[in-house]
Amino acid sequence: MDTETTLLSVSSETLIVPVFGNPVSETDYPVLLSDRAAQFGHNTLFIPVDVDPDGLRKVLEGFRHLRNWAGLVITEPHDAAVLEYVDHISESAGFVGSANIVRVEADGAWVADVTDGKALVRELWRSGVIVKERAIHIFGCGRAGAAVAHAVAQAGAAEVSVSDCRVEKAETLVSKLSNQRLPTTFRVGTDNIRAADIVINTSSTGTQGRDGVNLLSRHQVFVEMDGESEPLKAECSTKCAANSTIRTINSQVDAILDFLGMLPITYDVSLVTRQIWF
Repeated sequence: MDTETTLLSVSSETLIVPVFGNPVSETDYPVLLSDRAAQFGHNTLFIPVDVDPDGLRKVLEGFRHLRNWAGLVITEPHDAAVLEYVDHISESAGFVGSANIVRVEADGAWVADVTDGKALVRELWRSGVIVKERAIHIFGCGRAGAAVAHAVAQAGAAEVSVSDCRVEKAETLVSKLSNQRLPTTFRVGTDNIRAADIVINTSSTGTQGRDGVNLLSRHQVFVEMDGESEPLKAECSTKCAANSTIRTINSQVDAILDFLGMLPITYDVSLVTRQIWF
């Protein structure tokens, strides 16, 4: 993403997109999204809104009466609860059980989606890496981990293994994925991690406190989501090739704007078939 700041302006035609959180001070999305939208010529402001969980229903009921807004960006702890108040839920959001973005349609209907997995596939594609027919391991089975596992499977990954400090979460995720009738093989645990082509961390604990020796190797592409695992990051710095560490925040911003119709080009992640660079 271009780091040069674009001058933002406000007029009577400015659209707003509230960014819900509690606390909302922990997210950089209002600045990143507003600046990126302005780069594409959109007169839209993403405004931080700190909403107490007990007041979410009343706040959303009030937004139903607004006319100069394009949608909502949702962060914790509202990402699961928001699904109760929307009119339509995407397949990805329904699978994960939460959403990070809501779009307001022309007829006033609210559509919810989760973009974590799509953003990751987008960032890999930008970096010359595809997931089709590759083996992938995912650390962490929360919202982001579930969204990523679902997205890479839809994009044609041959095998997806997952691990979490709570084994039951990993087992539940694999059970849900197996019910999707996708051609991907799903596994629980790190036993086969060295055979993975791509290793994705969606957890702040990464290797779940285990000795990370021999978990990673130089042929692997390492992807760091929002959470940063210091033990895993340290191991990656010594085991993975220097150019293989990929971060996803830029593509997360673009995936949110894409869902809101603010990007000039969209694409289907299942059509990403460029040659992987291993």
